[in-house]
Amino acid sequence: MGFLDLLPIESLVKDQQERYYQTLEEADQEASSKVFIEFMLGIIDNVLTQNSETIQATDQVSDQVKRLLDVMDNQYWSAQELMEKLSLSHMPTFRKNYLNPALKAELLLMQYLDKPRSPKQRYKKVR
Repeated sequence: MGFLDLLPIESLVKDQQERYYQTLEEADQEASSKVFIEFMLGIIDNVLTQNSETIQATDQVSDQVKRLLDVMDNQYWSAQELMEKLSLSHMPTFRKNYLNPALKAELLLMQYLDKPRSPKQRYKKVR
């Protein structure tokens, strides 16, 4: 799938079909394509914004985050316990690739919200 496959420009133009034809008429009357180009650039900007949000959401739930969530049930777990369940031994890698992205995506709850760096901190799945 190429980049353009992600751009549902046709469907957005269809959704704004009346405005699309008005813009074409304006461009024809003015003998200038400026208004039509601005209209199309607005549609492209909307599509890119929507796709960017979708891509960011998808990126936030990486394979590592999915693995982390898969080993958790509905109880609180320490980082060390989670690392053991994932057969990991390097805390910085665990934090960077598993824990922090899951927290950023709001897929985990911290037991001690007021003390995020507490050695007693524990984590639980949101869903």
